[in-house]
Amino acid sequence: MPGGPLVPFTREEELIAGCARAFEAVDPEFARQFSRLAEHGLLDLMSRPGKAAGAFQVHLHASGLPFVFAGGVGRHEDLLTVLHEGGHAFHALACAADPLIWNRHPPIEFCEVAGMGMELLAAAHLRAFYDADTCARAARHQLEQLVLFLPHAAAIDAFQHWVYTRPDEARERAARDAAWLAQHRRLCQGVDWSGLEADRAALWQRRLHVFELPFYYIEYAIAGLGAVQLHRRALAEPAAAVADLRRALALGARARLPDLFAAAGLHFGTDRSAVRRAAAACRELLDL
Repeated sequence: MPGGPLVPFTREEELIAGCARAFEAVDPEFARQFSRLAEHGLLDLMSRPGKAAGAFQVHLHASGLPFVFAGGVGRHEDLLTVLHEGGHAFHALACAADPLIWNRHPPIEFCEVAGMGMELLAAAHLRAFYDADTCARAARHQLEQLVLFLPHAAAIDAFQHWVYTRPDEARERAARDAAWLAQHRRLCQGVDWSGLEADRAALWQRRLHVFELPFYYIEYAIAGLGAVQLHRRALAEPAAAVADLRRALALGARARLPDLFAAAGLHFGTDRSAVRRAAAACRELLDL
């Protein structure tokens, strides 16, 4: 991050307490839910020897409570991860009472609105970790990362389509790297990679989705288009934005994806006009 790396916490207790304060600033009920998970031992957030890498939230249907797993070591990125997985946990709790288990599994694209949206909503309320100036820097950095992420997600998606439609070519390492570079150069412009050409060619290998979850990545971009709308709306009318989000989360899988977006007061779309609107929103927010 510009200005040097941030170290917001060193202990899990600090991380949980600080995130609870951030969630409370968004909506007090979110803070109560997060604290309830902590009380039940359902937050495993710090790295330790032998612990698997990664982060996720899983809904424990028998109890109706979610479990959040992460591997924090004190970085700002670890803090964002917990905010993100917290958004997923709130989503799980919102539809936990539905008697049909399959209705508790909303479309992934909207699940990620809950996660990515919570990152943006809570990013402005990190005073438990930073002073005012650092909070502003962190919130701006989060938005800038979203802007950079959207074309990267599109490149990953295009590359996956190439891999699965040209399996014979995709067996060759040089062909894979060339196909990835073609997409990355087309979609991710404006960054000077001089001297880092080999790193750029291998950049796709950092995405475990390519190896484990075929075609699962563009969902984050679709959700990002919704998350930035949610963020902008929350700045103008925070109570209404959060209330609509909570109602949309409670629908679970009982509504179509466009209707879930609409219930949250968001526009669903992946065409050029939708992307242009999101880009304009990002530009507007970065100019604040």
